[in-house]
Amino acid sequence: MIRDLATSCVAVEPVTPNHWRVLMENEYLAELCQRQDRRQQIEGAVEATVGRRIRIDFGYRAEAQPHGGLVAKPTSKTQALRDLQELPFVAKLNTIYSAEWVELLPARPRKKADH
Repeated sequence: MIRDLATSCVAVEPVTPNHWRVLMENEYLAELCQRQDRRQQIEGAVEATVGRRIRIDFGYRAEAQPHGGLVAKPTSKTQALRDLQELPFVAKLNTIYSAEWVELLPARPRKKADH
């Protein structure tokens, strides 16, 4: 689900280093991402990737053109990495952090805090 939502992202606007505004293709997708459960999943995925907590606000840009819809399932890890790097959200992160992806790892489940 998160990958599908990421393919619908048309822009990432850094507000501060720990706060980003992500623009989606339409209002429905922005509202879907704003839901508490989805927001936590997305922020968790970003935190696991960049190593720190990032607050993300979602909006939409009515005049934005989608970049081509859902990405087909890749045939190899190399192709999956290439497909990931072509997503607007990921490309913007690469620019912000001068990053280069070298390996694509599956998401790890979050550990529950012991009280």
